[in-house]
Amino acid sequence: CGEIIFDSTKHGWSKENNEFRKKIFNKSKVCIVIENEDGEIFGCYINSIIDRIEERISDENDFVFNLESNGRLNRMMRFEIIDMKYGYSLYDKSTHKATGNHVKFNLL
Repeated sequence: CGEIIFDSTKHGWSKENNEFRKKIFNKSKVCIVIENEDGEIFGCYINSIIDRIEERISDENDFVFNLESNGRLNRMMRFEIIDMKYGYSLYDKSTHKATGNHVKFNLL
């Protein structure tokens, strides 16, 4: 059974706060769940160890998912990453002004 390693209501969330990065760095089998202001719930599962910044992390077991989409999708869905050149990147706010500290999804 897993544990909650970061909760934005408990730890805070802003571009200036790098607590999220600290909490997930050097962890593997991480599930990130996000609820946006519209009540949509989605996220990702990262199987590999998160041990790099500004480099893609790709694993054939990684996926993104949707739990609630305010009716845009009629059910919960899991989306496989088909092309391993796409994956997740953890960015440092000091080098990427626009992205701040968060997991950036390169799935387009």
